[in-house]
Amino acid sequence: MARSDAGGDRHARRPVHFVAAVAPGAVAAWAPDREPERYADGEGHQIVELYARLRDRGLPVTIGPQPPRGALVVMSADHLVSWFGHPRRREQARTARLALAGHGLVVVLGDHPHPGRLPDYAGSRVAPTPTAARADPRSTWLPLLPQRALVPRDPARRGSVRTLAIKAHADNVPPGYRDPDVARRLGALGVELRIDDAVAAWPDFSAVDAVLCVTQPQPRWDAGRSLPRKPPTKLVNAWAAGCVPLIAPQTGYLDLARPDEDAVVVDSPAAVLAQVERLVGDPAALARIEAGVAARRPEFARDVVTDRWVTYLWAPDRGPPDRAAAARGVVGATADALRHRWRRPSG
Repeated sequence: MARSDAGGDRHARRPVHFVAAVAPGAVAAWAPDREPERYADGEGHQIVELYARLRDRGLPVTIGPQPPRGALVVMSADHLVSWFGHPRRREQARTARLALAGHGLVVVLGDHPHPGRLPDYAGSRVAPTPTAARADPRSTWLPLLPQRALVPRDPARRGSVRTLAIKAHADNVPPGYRDPDVARRLGALGVELRIDDAVAAWPDFSAVDAVLCVTQPQPRWDAGRSLPRKPPTKLVNAWAAGCVPLIAPQTGYLDLARPDEDAVVVDSPAAVLAQVERLVGDPAALARIEAGVAARRPEFARDVVTDRWVTYLWAPDRGPPDRAAAARGVVGATADALRHRWRRPSG
């Protein structure tokens, strides 16, 4: 059932349009909680699913290559700049023309490694972490939507840690946690280590007691382990599922968590083993953290997160686009495209 929102008249005044590399007709019929494996990449999470959630509320949203007149246009950073830092010339020229025509722009950064290479006319930005938002006056931090089709932890499992899960793509799981000795030593504590690296396994937290929120740094993009470009999605999912988060000392996690109250900080497999042993052997410590998780859980429920995006996207004081920057962008992107064309060998 579509959720009604206060201020519906305000919402009706301006459409919001999402730009994504998808077939609009297919997305129009997509139900995220019935088909969670579709659109499971970054753009699918940041853009396509958000469109679907707002569509299901009956709000004036569209998706596709061409926005309706007067629409606020929302896109991912990858739409404008590749992950290798190269400008997407055609899309930058098209986006600059939209801004020049009066469309407001919102760019969702996600975990894109090159936010500094976005063009100036790229308007408002949704930063991956509160720290990143504080560093850029154009940016606002909003949590991304929690795991679609999420099945929360069975409440009967509270008070024990029997399963520790990592839910991530295979290449994002640090190799140290695949060491059989880690699983063996956890097993000796009565805890199963479960590595869910298939998208189909991500929604189900029903038999998960604790979630290991870790990411493998990518040498091309990441200088250290703080990973300031990574949104705290694993932590949000753990809280939304009612599971105890064991978090790496990453910027996004530390921005939100209260260590030893609603999360446990770990920086190595050895630290994970020590903290799990503590939680298994100290029911009072586990109960305190579970109570903290229960307090944070409503903050990141899907409807609450969606409400925050509604407030942001339909903010009445959102300023007009920077048309001077857009005009420079049109000229620059067009000239860049022409230079690129003339450089290509003929024949």
